Amino acid sequence: DLDALASKALRVIYADADIIVVDKPSGLLCVPGIYSRFSLATACMRVFGLERVDRMIVHRLDESTSGVVVFARNLQAQQV
Repeated sequence: DLDALASKALRVIYADADIIVVDKPSGLLCVPGIYSRFSLATACMRVFGLERVDRMIVHRLDESTSGVVVFARNLQAQQV
């Protein structure tokens, strides 16, 4: 079940009306790729009920890298 996988993969550090800050584990893509449709972005979309959070990613980390990733929830937050 993708919803259970999304909830398990997503470790939210902070969230408000403008941004979502998550702790990305190594081995997980930030955005969907050719070989994997599941990613940190799709987990955020499922857990927070968002449409296109992959377009709102503030920065990315390599698949093998763990660390903090920030998603903007709106265009204004993305441009700051």
